[in-house]
Amino acid sequence: MVHELLPTLNALQREHGYLPLAAMQRYAAASGLSMARISAVATFFSRFRLQPQGRHRINVCVGAACHVKGAERVYAAFRRALGITGTNDTDADRLFTVDKVACLGCCMLAVAVQIDDHIYGWVEPADVEQVIRDFLAEQARKPRAVAAAVTAADAAEIRVCRCSSCRASGAGAVWAALSEDISAHGLQVRLKDVSCTGQSYSAVQLTVAAAGMTFHYNRVQPADVPAILHGHFSPDGALAKWRWQAHGAIDAIYRGDRCPCQESKPDAFAEKQCRVVTEGSAENSPADLAEYRRHGGFEAFIQSLAQSPDEVIDRLVQSGLRGRGGGGFPTGMKWRLAHDAPGDCKVLICNADEGDPGAFMDRMLLESFPYRVIEGMLIAAALLPAKMAIMYIREEYAQAIRILEKAIACCEAEGLLRLLGGDFQLRLFTGAGAFVCGEETALLASIEGFPGIPRARPPFPTHAGLNGLPTLINNVETFACVPWIMRHGPAAFAALGTSHSAGSKTFALAGKIQRGGLIEVPMGISLRELVFAIGGGVADGHDFKAVLIGGPSGGCLPEALLDLPVDYEALTQAGAIMGSGGLVVLDERDCIVDIAAYFLRFVRDESCGKCTFCREGLNQLCDMVEELTRKSDSPHPEAFLDEIQALAEDIQRGSLCGLGRTAPNVVLTALRYFRAEFVAHLAGQCPAGKCVELTQFEIGDDCIGCTKCAQHCAADAIAFAPLEKHVIDQERCVKCGVCRDICPQHAIAVRAATVNAAAVATPAAAAPEAIAAASSSSSLPPSSPASVSHAVIVLDGRELPFVTGGTILSHAQHAGVSLPTLCHHGECQPQARCMVCAVYDLQLSRFVPACETRAVAGHAYESDCERVARFRRRALELLLNRHDFRCGSCAKRQSCVLLDLVKRYGAKKRHRPQLTNERVELASGLVIEPDKCVLCGRCVGLAAQLGLPMGFQQRGVRTHVAAALGVAWDDAVCDTASARALADICPVGALHMAKAAGKDGVE
Repeated sequence: MVHELLPTLNALQREHGYLPLAAMQRYAAASGLSMARISAVATFFSRFRLQPQGRHRINVCVGAACHVKGAERVYAAFRRALGITGTNDTDADRLFTVDKVACLGCCMLAVAVQIDDHIYGWVEPADVEQVIRDFLAEQARKPRAVAAAVTAADAAEIRVCRCSSCRASGAGAVWAALSEDISAHGLQVRLKDVSCTGQSYSAVQLTVAAAGMTFHYNRVQPADVPAILHGHFSPDGALAKWRWQAHGAIDAIYRGDRCPCQESKPDAFAEKQCRVVTEGSAENSPADLAEYRRHGGFEAFIQSLAQSPDEVIDRLVQSGLRGRGGGGFPTGMKWRLAHDAPGDCKVLICNADEGDPGAFMDRMLLESFPYRVIEGMLIAAALLPAKMAIMYIREEYAQAIRILEKAIACCEAEGLLRLLGGDFQLRLFTGAGAFVCGEETALLASIEGFPGIPRARPPFPTHAGLNGLPTLINNVETFACVPWIMRHGPAAFAALGTSHSAGSKTFALAGKIQRGGLIEVPMGISLRELVFAIGGGVADGHDFKAVLIGGPSGGCLPEALLDLPVDYEALTQAGAIMGSGGLVVLDERDCIVDIAAYFLRFVRDESCGKCTFCREGLNQLCDMVEELTRKSDSPHPEAFLDEIQALAEDIQRGSLCGLGRTAPNVVLTALRYFRAEFVAHLAGQCPAGKCVELTQFEIGDDCIGCTKCAQHCAADAIAFAPLEKHVIDQERCVKCGVCRDICPQHAIAVRAATVNAAAVATPAAAAPEAIAAASSSSSLPPSSPASVSHAVIVLDGRELPFVTGGTILSHAQHAGVSLPTLCHHGECQPQARCMVCAVYDLQLSRFVPACETRAVAGHAYESDCERVARFRRRALELLLNRHDFRCGSCAKRQSCVLLDLVKRYGAKKRHRPQLTNERVELASGLVIEPDKCVLCGRCVGLAAQLGLPMGFQQRGVRTHVAAALGVAWDDAVCDTASARALADICPVGALHMAKAAGKDGVE
């Protein structure tokens, strides 16, 4: 049921640090898989390397929270410290490889850096060399003494969380110091590893539980351990007591009057928690199954075995629980669809592929409450019933993986899994670095051993998911809610939150915020309360500017909207989405245009590369926004912003999956609420001082000559002048902004440029009551769906008999209606890549590819109207962005399908591509010209049928057609018949026979 390709490649990567070609070829021979398929998967996922790496791997997190804290500067600092230059990523000694990672799930510790399995938090460029030294010293250090286990039931406890984020704050070192002192002095104290409170800003947190009382300490360092122990414990025996007192006296002399280990009091962050999925934080041990069961764990699962599926589903429906992964689909309805789907063999999947930059909810839940998630999964598995349950988790979450492996093994040993039948399996499946695999159908494709490319819906996974079996997929937090609802009743859950968004929700607070961490609050709470009451407002006395909510698919909301309730409908109306719950705060030093460009780069690189609007559209949109961040000799007019918005809206309407349709959200909300900042960039100024080419810093009269700016300037652009006003050498300044961030007087500011004052004014945001009206506006006129009988579909006003399973294209062809096609070809499977055959679905209010989309009974479609023609024209223009349009020298200038369509729809080339002028002529007579390829996929489909070792490789805008790894093109297409078949099926001049080449000419 689970294909072994991805697990095998993950194992090879772990063993060798890269994917050796010979090992992949051996696996191909043993498994019978083609090298083309293995190559497609190996190059699609970002975790996999095809070249050896250093002994240790440094991953610098460049997620949203880390980006706004200067992740790029930290990445550059690691490269400088290790002497890595050019395109290299490994130092000369091959000790370290330095890379970027989309998110480590430690956003509240930005900038986070991972070296092998060690995570470091709050890393700044000046810290880099010390981080490397600390890591190497830790590698050489001998293991410390471990405190003997204390088994007495009434023994005192010291509780410390050692989740990934707490470890990054130093929990491992604190734990080691505790263990060493407890062991050395024979203290009767039990060290307990506990779940996280989410209060990362206070880490390391330590709780002493003794004699029925608890004492809490925040921000504990290893040096604080002796004082804490001396304040609460004493060993038995006279000699031991004397040694203990002497140890305390020496420690007190060392500390002097400083005693940082004062007991802490609860703050608003802790007091406003509404704990449902985080119930028992700081008390229960994450991997202790017996303790989980003592507190009622798995009682809901046991009870559900005696209940009918309808009873369980009804309780979920009554609770109002909606999917916590971002879509907000009613959970009870989804479970009912999966239960009612025909078939005896069903599958359950927990989607823990948390890839949103700025989100870390799933990681913390899995590391702290693994049994709660597993119990929710088992309740669902019993209801379906399912033969297999799969936990799909990010490879970057190494600690969560280890905890889950132990938790699953404990459940098996306890016999909990056998309660679902002797053949039931619960399996952990590790991804390999692809944000798009958070989309359900892309996740399924990767489990089946294919690249994570989303599929057309319908059919939906609940009816035809993994290997065509009915499959229920929910995310981590959704499953974690279920046991609480079953134990406390649906009414208790529904009483939390709002009428349409019930229950509690976890949020990851990060960015420029005073108190960062994981918070669980009732749905419907306002953004203002989240940011200011709970998060403590903006850090370091800076001004609030915006909040990013929902990750790359979310939106950028201004201060005027902080009173919005956090629920699904309100955020959608504001142009954002809740997503999984990531929330990143920005201050006045953050540039909205830079943030929009950052997220567009992310979604562009994470696109699967299948459809034109996502692959080419996001690439063009990213280029357009990035243009605004650079100095230009010929500035764009303000109409350029309208072009950005129009393209973003077309991408929303034309992309095939949720990633593409929501990818423009950040830029669209930024334009709506911060348009003045975009206008300022058109005029050549970045008001926030973030865009290097548009920024110039100056030191004002508030400078006190503290020299901090000079000490931290890596470019030596500020002379060291104690007690004097400092001056920035503009020739040397690299505009990194470190001086401004470090200045205690806020004396460094962006020099004002001579631009229109209105252009740089603080952007006005729409009032909350105006949001709904604004969000419903569109550059296309709205259409009302027709009332259609479920026995037919309607195409351009004409009723056609509905054929179950038929595509819209096949319905049109049977009726004699001609639809344009480019990627589709009768001799190979539908590709749905070009979107030239798109029709407009009036019920869904979006464009769908006719060649791949199954017609839905009762739906009405438009194929012959201005809106469809305009959309097809845009699709063709996006394809032309990557196409060498020098038709005069093209071998297929007389039979080019693309050229015919361009003429038909009046498409124009908007951007000239960067050409490689590569031309490969094979011995078989086939000529390959990559510059002309539009990635229609016809040749790939035919090659699969012919068994040729070639196919798509990589993803996003880097997607290309290539021979399989280790195979030369001449060996991939070695016979004339195959070469001619490929040349014939190519609709453009990318593949043609050498003898068919025309004379060189000009366009």
